[in-house]
Amino acid sequence: MKNITGSTACQGVEKDRCKSKTKIRFNEQSSKEAQTSKTEQNKPYPITFKRGYQPTTPDCKGYINNRGITIIELLVAVAIVGILATLAINRYRTFVLKTKIQEAVLMLKHIQEMSDAYYANHGLYPTQDGTYLLIADKSLGDSNLAGHWYYDMLFGKTEQRLKEMGISKPSGDSRFWYYAHFWGFMGSSTRIVYAYPKTRWDWYGFSEEECDNTLENVTVAIDNDGSVYVWGVPGLNTW
Repeated sequence: MKNITGSTACQGVEKDRCKSKTKIRFNEQSSKEAQTSKTEQNKPYPITFKRGYQPTTPDCKGYINNRGITIIELLVAVAIVGILATLAINRYRTFVLKTKIQEAVLMLKHIQEMSDAYYANHGLYPTQDGTYLLIADKSLGDSNLAGHWYYDMLFGKTEQRLKEMGISKPSGDSRFWYYAHFWGFMGSSTRIVYAYPKTRWDWYGFSEEECDNTLENVTVAIDNDGSVYVWGVPGLNTW
């Protein structure tokens, strides 16, 4: 009986040792698997390539098309760029024209102010006796009008009247010439003054070098109320 009991006890101890060794091996295996899992997580995903497509990873749901844009997309892009360029060019041209027209606006206001001063001193406007006022950076005597039979009748008093008004000629690089003439009957007159860009066909007969072709067909005027109007510039009617 003792031997049997002792044998049974030994068998029990061996079982406990086996279980302990099994637990140790299981723990070691679990630890190795955990370390392997962490190592796998830290590894970069392998990048795969497919002809005509961008590289992608296993996490991607699909491939991204990298073959370029279609002809329709290209045409749409070109059309948008063209529209924006057209708008920008038109705005720039209008800005340049407004800068040039500013010269005429200032001169028109100056002429009208001097006309009011002349009226205050003489009781009539400078054109009210039939005198035509033509103002440019050169004398009427050097213009195409000189030598014609009507020159003295219409413009004989122009130079003298400008001196009486205290109006000096514009500078040599002026883009405009100015015109205030007799209006109506019975000696009536207005404060309206016009500004015209220089052309070779004007009364003054300006040379091509003196003309600014970008101002062709542009006319600027100031009315009796002092309001300035512009013709020939799209989108710009009043100043």
